[in-house]
Amino acid sequence: MVGSMAASEAVKNMKPYHYAILGVVVVGVGLVGYFGVYRPIMQRLGLIDDPEDRKALRMLNRAKDSKYWNGTYYKGRENKISLNPMASKSSEIAKELEKGIAGWGTNESGILSALGKLKTREDLSYVIWQYGNLFNKDLLNDIGGDMKGQELIDVLTITENLK
Repeated sequence: MVGSMAASEAVKNMKPYHYAILGVVVVGVGLVGYFGVYRPIMQRLGLIDDPEDRKALRMLNRAKDSKYWNGTYYKGRENKISLNPMASKSSEIAKELEKGIAGWGTNESGILSALGKLKTREDLSYVIWQYGNLFNKDLLNDIGGDMKGQELIDVLTITENLK
């Protein structure tokens, strides 16, 4: 009872600027909650339609249809892989990509840096093949699961622009 009396006394003694400060705090907490928690969850669930995400999804589906993104593209061609100079670097790049994807959050700059080392789509295929061998996972699914919107567009644009 004493606590509620103290609270009611505090409310009686509030000045107009106290209400303004309280309003700003409430609005700020609401915005942080919406943009920091609610909106990302709704986007992840696909309940908010975002044009950037639609573009990224179209690019992701186009990449899935490409023979170079297929992890089995070089199955049965292992003897040709050793002839390519990228073969020795593909394991290193695959590990860099996995490091950028693994764990809590995504290291976009690490992924972009690793992909920037590739010159051709054939190089990309070597890295995807190596990624599958090393981690028993599909690189495209991992990237698509970790990245959305402009980040995913940036990554897929790099791979689409390879020779």
